[in-house]
Amino acid sequence: MSGKRKMYRLQAGLLTIMFLAGIFAPLLKGLLEPDASISAREKRSLAALPERPGSLADVQRYPRRFDDYYADHFGFRETLVSWYKQLKYALGDAPSADVILGRNGWVFLGGIAKGYTKYADPVGDARHVNRYTPETLAAMANYLVAVKNWLAVRGVRYLFVVAPNKHSIYPENLPPWLVPEYPDSALDQLLAYVREHTDVPVLDLRPVLLRAKEHGEVYYYHDSHWNWLGANHAQQAIREEIEKLIPGSLDATLFPMKKGQEREGDLHAFLGMLPRMRPALVPDFKGDCQPRLEPPGAAPRDVHSQYCDRGRLQVLVYRDSFFSHLEPYLSRVFARLTSIWTKVDKTSLQAQLDKNKPDLVIEEWVERNLPMAPDASPFLETRLDLSNAQSIYTMARGDLRFNARIRVLSFTATKLVLESIGNDPYMQLPRLSLAPDGAYVMHIRLRVEKKSGLEVYYSAGDSPEFSAARVLKRPLTPGENDIWLRLPAQGLGSYLRLDPIWAEGRVELDALEVLRLASRKKAGG
Repeated sequence: MSGKRKMYRLQAGLLTIMFLAGIFAPLLKGLLEPDASISAREKRSLAALPERPGSLADVQRYPRRFDDYYADHFGFRETLVSWYKQLKYALGDAPSADVILGRNGWVFLGGIAKGYTKYADPVGDARHVNRYTPETLAAMANYLVAVKNWLAVRGVRYLFVVAPNKHSIYPENLPPWLVPEYPDSALDQLLAYVREHTDVPVLDLRPVLLRAKEHGEVYYYHDSHWNWLGANHAQQAIREEIEKLIPGSLDATLFPMKKGQEREGDLHAFLGMLPRMRPALVPDFKGDCQPRLEPPGAAPRDVHSQYCDRGRLQVLVYRDSFFSHLEPYLSRVFARLTSIWTKVDKTSLQAQLDKNKPDLVIEEWVERNLPMAPDASPFLETRLDLSNAQSIYTMARGDLRFNARIRVLSFTATKLVLESIGNDPYMQLPRLSLAPDGAYVMHIRLRVEKKSGLEVYYSAGDSPEFSAARVLKRPLTPGENDIWLRLPAQGLGSYLRLDPIWAEGRVELDALEVLRLASRKKAGG
């Protein structure tokens, strides 16, 4: 009997130790290891440890902020998240709201939740429901024409390149329920309109990649991007297009490939899987120019240039993540390739023209950015006539609605001081009575502490509904920024929304007003 009792006590003791270890091990691990800022499994920023409360309002918010912090940093969290996601994936359920599971083991970027816009909306693109309206289609064409003409006056050529969504190249591997609702996509709409109404060179890479996939995979199974083989065919098509613009400037050939290995990509991480290497075709650059990077050690998102003595053209590229696989190819065929990981803006473009004097500007977008239409007005060589302009709205206390990511620090008759405490902060203006035939500008004067950008969204009707298809963007530099935005002449609704900064930071807003410009009489009228 005593032996059984001893065994029982031993088992109970071991169970108690295991229980206490399970309770306290995550806590101890979370206390001992440094806090991460990014979740490798979820691809998102983690909550930071809140600062000591300095006011009664801070005291009231502190428990929620600390709870957010601890939920993001308890021990073994990344491992548990990875196990959970892998289990869901094994059961045939997408373990991330940013991934859909396709056929034959393929996965695709995008979400199915109503209003999903985290990575634009590639699922809506595949359904062909993200579409240009006649007004936004004309606005996009006007933008392309304005940029092309602005550069042409300065002796620089322009090429607009669209990198296809993975969904557009492998529709046969999409889930059975994901089918187009319209015969044409936003990219189809844009190409048809631009080719009919403008002379802007727009390169659609879908035909090239659809042909190339007959000889091998051109996109990754577990990544939203093209692979090295797909990028090789894409760079050849870009060089062919450049040769049409600047005859005799370069040869358009494929680079040799060799068997190698490459790490799985973004969707692999969304699935919660540990990084692994898999066999892949990779470029064989043996014997090619070895580009010189300036500044040395520059990160991919830093503005940087690569030099190759064998090249002839000076090229400036505004790009996104799809250019990462193109850059190693194209940096070996141009004399200088300057890479800027952002959309085109006039201030940056003028500075680059003054500094580097490129022969060609390439603007590369991934397809999921459509049907966006940037503002063309900065590239129109006209001056804003503010004489006799009528004020429609001036910033006033009580008129503005702020979302939860903006903290108002002070609001006086002449200045609004606020702090962005998260991504996507915004403030909505009250309903404005805007005439359908009016010409309007928005004036924003603000100070920020770091480089960022602002966005102005406008509704299409008489309700405060906003989308990425109706937005004007401007870069912000540290210090004062005095910005005048000409609002679109067509499709302008009654509501405006200002996102004063793209990330966290302090903003001092000195002016926020909307003016109606005096109409000009036609000659002879």
